[in-house]
Amino acid sequence: MQLQASHPPISPIQVISVDNDGNETILYVPVRASAGYPKGYADREYMEKLASFSLPYLNNGTHRAFEVDGDSMFPTLENKEIVVGRFVEKFEDIVEDHVHIIVTRDRGILIKRLLNRIQKYGFIVAKSDALDNRNLYPNQEIYPDEVVEIWFAVGHINNKFRHPTDMYKRVNNLEADLTEIMRVLKSKNLLDK
Repeated sequence: MQLQASHPPISPIQVISVDNDGNETILYVPVRASAGYPKGYADREYMEKLASFSLPYLNNGTHRAFEVDGDSMFPTLENKEIVVGRFVEKFEDIVEDHVHIIVTRDRGILIKRLLNRIQKYGFIVAKSDALDNRNLYPNQEIYPDEVVEIWFAVGHINNKFRHPTDMYKRVNNLEADLTEIMRVLKSKNLLDK
């Protein structure tokens, strides 16, 4: 079934931040400011209150940084991490099954993996990465007229240094065990036979 209904375009960027040299900077939307962002994204006074910064590898496009609130994207993203996104100009530019920041009128700011199903079903599917809590974080249908902005996640900043997961430890142990098995087999001349 193909839906032919037209949908409103994503609003163009209303406010950007620049440094003293006129270079565009990244506005940072922390959790405490995120409740007002869906209404204040076009308000220069609101946006001027947000901190801004630069990253040397992000020179092309307009970027924003949003703080993760909750664990719906764990293990990909942790609570309080900062996700940096590049502005998405058209719904067609959504990168299938990648993390995006989607700003909606009523639901606020969501950081999710997106599936663009606008042409087929008339909505975007927003899904969480939380493997242990699928029932707690079901997929959400987001209709184009709900969308204020979409940002494609290009990086994230975490002040925690994660420990290797259990799987990583298991792989390391298996590699060590295999090395020992190979050493024993070689010493007994069983490997070449």
